[in-house]
Amino acid sequence: MHSDSVNRWLTLVANIGVLIGLVFVGLEVRNSSNAVIVQTSDSVVNGFNDYNYRIAMDPDIARIAYLGYREPDKLTDSESYRFTALLRGIMNQYGRVHDLYKAGMLEEQDWAKHAAQLSRIWKLPGVRLYYGNRSFDADDEFYRDVMRYETEIDDLNYTLGREQVDIE
Repeated sequence: MHSDSVNRWLTLVANIGVLIGLVFVGLEVRNSSNAVIVQTSDSVVNGFNDYNYRIAMDPDIARIAYLGYREPDKLTDSESYRFTALLRGIMNQYGRVHDLYKAGMLEEQDWAKHAAQLSRIWKLPGVRLYYGNRSFDADDEFYRDVMRYETEIDDLNYTLGREQVDIE
């Protein structure tokens, strides 16, 4: 009889130990998930920062980017090629952000900011020319996910409020 009582107590203590262990494992999984989300967010920001840094640090690339987006007919053939490379890079970054959003690694409000920005970029003359002035496929999930947050092009202003920017 005494051994049955001891076995019951030992079983209870063991079960409590397992329960405590599961709680700790759950906390660790949650902490790891949060760390991955933060790391993913940093990766997204770094991708855009790299793109912007290159433009900011090289006046020639800044000129090509500005004209490429707004006045692509002023680009030489060589500059046009360089602009399309810049544009492919930024579009790849937005595609990456969309993939993270679809995988649940990016919050809705974060995706909304990126999608609104991209919806404005898609309307710029150089981007429209790059895509051949074609409409995006209405069945394209990426396009639909971006256009849910469509905004006006006027919001995209890199001229610090100036009406005209002279680009040489």
